[in-house]
Amino acid sequence: MGRHPFDKNTFSSDGTRTLLMASTDTRTNQIFYKRAVFSQSPGKTLEDILRTALSSKSRWGERQENPTGDGQTFCFINHSGRHQHPSHRISLLGCELFSYVKGSDQSILNADPTAAEVDVSAIPPGKDREFLEGALYFGISRDHLAVMQSASLRFGHLERHLNWLLTRCAKVIVEENGVTLMDAVPESRGGAVGDVKGIKLFAPLHLTRKSLSALGAVSAVSTFFLGQTIGRFDKLIGFPLDSLQGEAFSRKLRKRRNRLLVKWWVGLVSGILAIALGSALKITKLSIIAGWAAAFIIISLVCFILIVVEFIALSHLLDQLKERADQQKKKQAFLTGSEA
Repeated sequence: MGRHPFDKNTFSSDGTRTLLMASTDTRTNQIFYKRAVFSQSPGKTLEDILRTALSSKSRWGERQENPTGDGQTFCFINHSGRHQHPSHRISLLGCELFSYVKGSDQSILNADPTAAEVDVSAIPPGKDREFLEGALYFGISRDHLAVMQSASLRFGHLERHLNWLLTRCAKVIVEENGVTLMDAVPESRGGAVGDVKGIKLFAPLHLTRKSLSALGAVSAVSTFFLGQTIGRFDKLIGFPLDSLQGEAFSRKLRKRRNRLLVKWWVGLVSGILAIALGSALKITKLSIIAGWAAAFIIISLVCFILIVVEFIALSHLLDQLKERADQQKKKQAFLTGSEA
């Protein structure tokens, strides 16, 4: 899988991969299975799409991601190669994902067993060199992945980097069509999940220009409905009723109008914050920013729905009062005509 510095690979029945080096040391790692699922079907497999992306960005510097936006921490797919099974036609795209912190030193210790404590020193990387922070190895066959993660690079880092590479860097798929790396329950254990209390699903949040524009349009429409609703309030407050009933009715309407203004301000501020956080996601993919952006979007939409509901309710109430006033006028005219 890529240019891995091991001579022999052995696999056990439980999916554990034992890597045997040329020396007598033995290291054990696990390979995990993942399945790639797109938000919308792109018409191609992840293997084909990734090949196209890596071909269009042939130099490693062109495809390195700065996920935190600090200009220091970078992540990139280094080597990739196609492997064909000698017995059948199934192929595998093997890749290695590396991360590093620009200009960071490597700490080393003097492992003297006779000393009371060890001495720690730092080694600078040297000119045009950097120390690797983490490495992750994966292979893709169509939409199926075999992943060997490390302490520094996990499944989430791979999923985030693939989405960035395919949508924002190489632009081989649209941003709305994110890819999620999902677990698959083995068929032999499919019936042994009865004790599961809950399932959490996570997927990347994509706020594109279209979705941000739509959120701005919602804010504009909510402002229009606010004006129309305030107009309904004014008409109802000024509606001719008897003095005692009219005073209590007007007082109640003024309270409703004040609450409506609060809802509109909350929705407007939430929409602005969601747009700002969505723009920030173009720079950094921090999950906490995505979570807050989604929360503000929901708050903004709920406030907009409440304004529309209030508008409909007041329109209905105004129609009822007009109808009642017309009936009163007709009744008064009838009584006046009878007395005449």
